Amino acid sequence: MNRFTVFFILVNLFFSSFYLDSWQNANTTSRVLPVLSLVNEGTLQIDSFADKTIDKSYVNGHYYCDKAPLPSFIVTPFYALLKFTGVLKETNNFEEYSKPVFLLGSFICGTLPFLLICALFFLYASKYTQKYNAAMLSMIFLYSSFIFIFSGTFFAHVISSAFLLVSYVSLKYQQNYFYSGLFLGCAFLSEFPIGLIIPVWAVQIYFNEHKFKNVVVFLFGLVPLMVLLMIYNYIIMGSPIDSLYDHLANKGFVEEGKPLGFSFPSLQALWGITISPYRGILIYCPLLILPLVEFLKDKKIMKIKWGTDYLGIIAVCYFLLISSYRMWWGGWSYGPRQLMPIVVLILFEGLIYISKKEINKYLLWPLATIMIVVTWIVKSTVVYSVPTEIKNPFTEYFLNNLFNRSGNPNNILTMLFNVNPWISSLVWIISFIVLISFFYIKRKKVLV
Repeated sequence: MNRFTVFFILVNLFFSSFYLDSWQNANTTSRVLPVLSLVNEGTLQIDSFADKTIDKSYVNGHYYCDKAPLPSFIVTPFYALLKFTGVLKETNNFEEYSKPVFLLGSFICGTLPFLLICALFFLYASKYTQKYNAAMLSMIFLYSSFIFIFSGTFFAHVISSAFLLVSYVSLKYQQNYFYSGLFLGCAFLSEFPIGLIIPVWAVQIYFNEHKFKNVVVFLFGLVPLMVLLMIYNYIIMGSPIDSLYDHLANKGFVEEGKPLGFSFPSLQALWGITISPYRGILIYCPLLILPLVEFLKDKKIMKIKWGTDYLGIIAVCYFLLISSYRMWWGGWSYGPRQLMPIVVLILFEGLIYISKKEINKYLLWPLATIMIVVTWIVKSTVVYSVPTEIKNPFTEYFLNNLFNRSGNPNNILTMLFNVNPWISSLVWIISFIVLISFFYIKRKKVLV
């Protein structure tokens, strides 16, 4: 690994870990509770803390986390180590003794996966353009998107996206079918809708390679994670194929007659997750417009081999799947967070495509500047807590919070040195502008 790559990783570690979320909300708390229960009580049951979240399942008289289990399992040994080495102080206050788990989860399942995504974007863009340009574009593409908002949070979207990206790269660019299956399994155990991709890729591998052996190797990579899931289900429900989503304690999440909350694709939902200001992907990840314009100009859409392309079919299927979900809006959310795993893949290929071309600066810089400022404002105030009932958050919520809300104290300068949250936020945005300017100047010099 060369020095510039190390430098790129370190600066992105700073930017992506600057905000580490410890706010308690139903989604993140649901992932924190099994960590506390496993370490402190030796059980998956979260009965002692069941009143702390509405995101839970109820099985045989006990409460459990209703989420895909891998993120909580990953965090558990790190919390156990801190607990048993005496680093953490004993306390009876839930907020105090749960905060280390929120922070650990935010860093391990939010920051580090985002950093991995950044690194892969940079490394593959570097194959088609010089390093300063690749670094600049990678950061602009990611930090101007809703993906960055969930960096440093204990949601599963970023870690599942990172696992899926590694799986995709292993499959398409390295033809390593075992690792592709292994990391796809990790992605599935982090976010269950990703399971849709498993049969699609298995069929495509066969038609692309005409070797049944490669399909077997791919599926063999999935085996350890599938066995882990079946054991997990059996321990809780007595059946390896039962699902905690069939036992949600809050029945409001699943409508009657709609298994797991799914029905048929909705035009309203498709509009909402694509181009609406409510949760539209082209609004919350606008730099996708850049490769899309170039793609249409080159008439590439007519040249896609849909049967063999590893992204096209799963992207369409995933959009249809989420548009079939009762909660397609994602609850209290900044952007279409449930689409993140597929958006990361599309953005990755979009960056590679753009890296081969002369960049349309009149489209790039206005979009990037506006959205980086917006993500900075959101990260400095409400983060992902955007009320479901607000239909146009940009005009009804984000700017209002800039002027009427205290800054987000969940940043390293405030937590470690008690710096005013808004001063800390200014440090972040100024540092980011300086770094991007540095990359841009160096890029110009190299091009000259």
